[in-house]
Amino acid sequence: MSSQLSDRQRAFQFGKELGFAFLQLQDRATTSSLLRPSSFAEVLNHSKSIYFSVALLMNKSLFSSDLELFFQRTTWSGAAFLELMHSYGASPEMFFHRLTNILPHQFGLRKLFFIRFVHTPNSDTFQIDRELHLHHRHYPHKNESNEHYCRRWLAIAQLHKLSYSTEPLSVGIQISHFFDTGDKISMFHDCQTILSLSTIQRQCDNRYSDG
Repeated sequence: MSSQLSDRQRAFQFGKELGFAFLQLQDRATTSSLLRPSSFAEVLNHSKSIYFSVALLMNKSLFSSDLELFFQRTTWSGAAFLELMHSYGASPEMFFHRLTNILPHQFGLRKLFFIRFVHTPNSDTFQIDRELHLHHRHYPHKNESNEHYCRRWLAIAQLHKLSYSTEPLSVGIQISHFFDTGDKISMFHDCQTILSLSTIQRQCDNRYSDG
């Protein structure tokens, strides 16, 4: 395990290993992420180990109670959202993953979908590199022709904002109405700066509820 991992990243990786052992999952990759999976079983077991680790680190009852208190607020507070995330020592990925587990069963929000935008600073290019729709395909969604993504999406605005900010993380919420379908979509966004050996990228994870 890399010595450069943070404490919460190490805890997450240990949780995954416990998941593989406890669930007796045999088909698995030897790396922490799936770069080139050799079978569907390998992908499925990877997902199960992630679910196990996040559930282990973020207790269902406690997290549900904290979410209920947060949703009782009459106004949005990004600071309170970040405080809740940090109280569990969770990365944005872990936090939003657990939200997806909890919201359908505990709060009746079943029409969820997830999109991740990636943006390279000093460019006007935004790409969707990860997308999951749990109910039906929503807007926005990935297009194959690299069309222009609407700059009214808060995720795009926040990624632009991070390009001129020293803050590593930004969160927000947006409610959008679609006149052609009548859909109303509530969107939670968290955007963060991702550093690698050769590049700096900024990504924005979005959890949406179609309501």
